[in-house]
Amino acid sequence: MSYSPESLTAQIGLFAEKLLSPAFGPEENRELTVLKNEIYSGFKTIRFPTKEEKDAAWQVFQTHLEALRAKQDKLQEGYRQFARDADDRLDLLEKLLEAKPDSAEGFRAVREAFSETDAFFRQPLWPGKEEREAAWTEFRLLRDRLRADEDAFYAHQREHSHQKKQGEWRRKQLDFLRILEEKLFGQKVFKEKVLLREPQHREYIGKLEMRIENQMEFLERISAQREELLQKMSTADSPIYRARLADWILEKESKIAEINREITRIREKIAAVEVDISLIPLKAEEVDQSINDLEAKIAEVKHQLEQDANS
Repeated sequence: MSYSPESLTAQIGLFAEKLLSPAFGPEENRELTVLKNEIYSGFKTIRFPTKEEKDAAWQVFQTHLEALRAKQDKLQEGYRQFARDADDRLDLLEKLLEAKPDSAEGFRAVREAFSETDAFFRQPLWPGKEEREAAWTEFRLLRDRLRADEDAFYAHQREHSHQKKQGEWRRKQLDFLRILEEKLFGQKVFKEKVLLREPQHREYIGKLEMRIENQMEFLERISAQREELLQKMSTADSPIYRARLADWILEKESKIAEINREITRIREKIAAVEVDISLIPLKAEEVDQSINDLEAKIAEVKHQLEQDANS
């Protein structure tokens, strides 16, 4: 796309206008990122009447970029909040099941809660694939348990004799036992994944640190090039050449700022991963407790089934 100072200013104005929109999701973020890159390209290719005009336009653009980054940070926090809300919904579903509905109306209310959670989970707002898959796995186990409990409830309603009631109770317990064993298997698999997180995260941090080293080397080269251009500027006599040097210097300074932002972003990512690593032991303890609870419940259900068979 060919730019003039006027068209570039118009693009910056459009960028600012879109930033004012209260709606900001993945689509708006992608659109603004494309526009941002176009404006960056414009600054590299056009020639303003004066350096002051170009500097002023650049400063306005940088101010808008800060606003964009603030919106992007808020969007990321929204993703993290979504994951926390998803965990809360799973906790609620488990509590609803633990309450053991004993009427058709009770199960209808629980099914509505599951339907709302299903619709909630289908939103493209997860912070990552791992969180999404873990939540869906737990949701499906809870939903299987709901189906088993509901099937058992309605089957029990249809049974009138003591023998049939006992048979239905046994089926319900076997179904419940199957669900518990599936959930136990799922928790053990999840524990393995939790324990694998630290070496995976450490490896990822190593890659990020290597990226910082590469960026620092790149920064040194660009800074040296800028210093060389400044030396040439101090001895240049030709106004045309000095103007050209000024543009090149601005380009180098823009690249230096971009590299520094990238280094900051990588360091922030390293800090976030280190926080995740620090939480791994706590998560492992929670999973161990869940496994212990499930194993105790499975033993209890098996004991009840054994007593029923011997009665």
